[in-house]
Amino acid sequence: MAHQTVQPILVHFGTLFTFCKLLGLYPHDLQAFRGIHTLQSSKIGTAIVVATMLAVVVLYNLLIYFFSSEDHDLKASQSTLTFVIGIFLTYIGLGMMITDQLSALRNQSKTGELYERIRAVDEQLLKENVYVDISKTAKNILLMIVLTVVSELIILISTYITLVDLTDWKSILWLFSCFPTLYNSLDKIWFANTLSALKQRFFVINTALEDMVESHERLKRWTENGGDGGGQIFRRPSIANVSIDPSLEYLYKELTHMEAVKAYNMARNKISPSNVILQDILVLWSYPILVLMAYGFLIFTAQLYFLYCATQGQAIPSLFRSAKSATITTIFLSYTAGKCIYLIYLSWKTSLESKRTGICLHKCGVVADNNLLYEIVNHLSLKLLNHSVDFSACGFFTLDMETLYGVSGGITSYLIILIQFNLAAQQAKDASNAAETNYNTMLTTEAGNTTALMDYFTTTFMPYAQTELY
Repeated sequence: MAHQTVQPILVHFGTLFTFCKLLGLYPHDLQAFRGIHTLQSSKIGTAIVVATMLAVVVLYNLLIYFFSSEDHDLKASQSTLTFVIGIFLTYIGLGMMITDQLSALRNQSKTGELYERIRAVDEQLLKENVYVDISKTAKNILLMIVLTVVSELIILISTYITLVDLTDWKSILWLFSCFPTLYNSLDKIWFANTLSALKQRFFVINTALEDMVESHERLKRWTENGGDGGGQIFRRPSIANVSIDPSLEYLYKELTHMEAVKAYNMARNKISPSNVILQDILVLWSYPILVLMAYGFLIFTAQLYFLYCATQGQAIPSLFRSAKSATITTIFLSYTAGKCIYLIYLSWKTSLESKRTGICLHKCGVVADNNLLYEIVNHLSLKLLNHSVDFSACGFFTLDMETLYGVSGGITSYLIILIQFNLAAQQAKDASNAAETNYNTMLTTEAGNTTALMDYFTTTFMPYAQTELY
C-alpha cells in the first residue's frame, strides 16, 4: 500500500502569510514557508517587523500631534473625565498592536513548533484511518481577510470624507489611524483559524470514539440475536475457520478486544498531545488576547460615551470623531464586537469539545465492559484532567459565554456611570457660569449705583464746588 502523507495545515495559510508579509508583519522566513510550509525564525524578518512598528508608531504620533490642535480647548470646555478618557484610549490601539508583534517576535520558534506538532497529530490520526478535512480553512481565512479589509476601509473612508478637513494637507495622516486595528485583526485571524483547526481535530477524534461505541453496541445486539438472526446461541468463533460478513469483521475485532487497544492508541497519541497543543496556543496568544479583550471593553464603552457627548453638542477627542456619526459608530462597534465575540465563542466551543473527549472515553469503557479498558480510561481521565483546557486571558477571566454576558452588563453599567458623571460635570459648570454671570451683573449694578450716588451727593451738598469747576 502506498505511503500516505498529511497535508500541512500551513498550506492553507498562504494567502494570510503573504498579505501579512506585504504589510511588514510576522518575522518568519518567507522562503521556508513557500518551500516546505513551515514557520522558521528569520533575522531579516525580525528587522522588517521592528522597522514597520517604528514607522507606524512615528506616523501615528504625528497624526496625534497634528490633530491635537483641535483638542486644546477640550479640557476647558468639557469635564476632566472626558479629557482623560480621550488621552488614554488614543494610545490603547497602538499598545494593542505593539503587544501582538512583540509576542510574535518572542515566540518565533515556538510558533513553528506548534504547527509541526499539529502535523504530527494529523499523521497519527491518518495511521488510524481518521481523516481531517481542512479544505475549508483557506476559504475561511480568505473570507476573514475580506471582511477585515472591507470593514477597515468603510470606517476609514467614511470618516475621512465626512468628518476630516480635506483641504488641509495634514489630513492625509488620517490614513494611519486604521493601522493598529488592521494589524491586530490579521493577528487574530491567525489565532482563530489555528484554534478552529484544533477544535476540528477534537471533533474528529470524538466522532471516531463515538463510532467505536456505536459499532460495539451493534455487535452486541448482533451476538444477542445469535449472529444470524436464527435464534441460535452465539459462540465466539475464530477468524481462521469462520467466514464473517465483511461489514461485521471490524465488529468482530472489537469483540476480541482489539477496540480497547485502538481506544488506548487514540487517546495516548492524539488526545493528550492535542490538549497540550491547546495549552501552548493559550501561552503564545495569552497577552494579545488579554489586551484585545481590554481594548474591546474600553473602546466599546468609550465610543458609546463619545456618541452621547456628540449628540449633546459637546466636544470630543479628535481621534474619536467617528462618534459624531451614528452610522459610522454602528459599523465600528459591530466590527470590534464581532472580532471579540467570535474569539470568545470559538474558545468556548473548543474547550467544550476537548472536555467531551473524556465523556467519549468513558462511553468506550462502559460499552466494552473490559477491565483493561476501564484501567486505560481511568488513567487517561486523570491525564486529561491535568491537561484540561479552559481558555483564559492570562488568568484574569475565562473566555466563555458567561464572561461575555458579564462584559455586556459591565459595558452598560460603566456607560451609565460615565453619562451620570458627565451630567453632573455639565450641571456644575452651568451653575458656575450662572454664578459668574450673576456676580458680574451685580458688580456692574453696584458700580452704576455708586456713580449715581456720588453725582447726587455732589449736586446736593456741593453745588458751589461744582459751579467753580466750570
